[in-house]
Amino acid sequence: MLDVPHRAAGLRSGLAVAGVALLAVGIAQTTPGRTVLRKAGLLEPPASYTSLAFEHPQSLPEQLSSQRANIPVSFQIHNNGNTGHEYEWSIVLAQGTLIQRLASGTAEAAAGHATVINRTEPVSCTQGQQRIVVRLTQPAESIDAWMTCPRS
Repeated sequence: MLDVPHRAAGLRSGLAVAGVALLAVGIAQTTPGRTVLRKAGLLEPPASYTSLAFEHPQSLPEQLSSQRANIPVSFQIHNNGNTGHEYEWSIVLAQGTLIQRLASGTAEAAAGHATVINRTEPVSCTQGQQRIVVRLTQPAESIDAWMTCPRS
């Protein structure tokens, strides 16, 4: 014969364990709960990274002129980290092994925010292809856009 009071007590203790587990999961979803879990070594800090992109890639020409022309170069640095960061950037023009620095500077981005750099650079081209390269020093990131030169 089944012992009904014993079975009811087991059910109550099972429900109590499930309730405590649910409460723990709920607390772990809060900022203080995640902080406690991270300090206990049970949770890794969120990944920190930087992304770099042309702000208006469609504004970059596909073909350059042999006459010097001002090319708009706008790019975005997005800081996906937990702390603010200062970035060193440069814009270079590369053709084969020849590299010409067009501009450089620094930009700050708060944690979780982006900063946009808008530049206009004078560029000309006489043969082959050239590319405009935007580089970050730390972290080492770069993006580039290829452009063709008029045929001689």
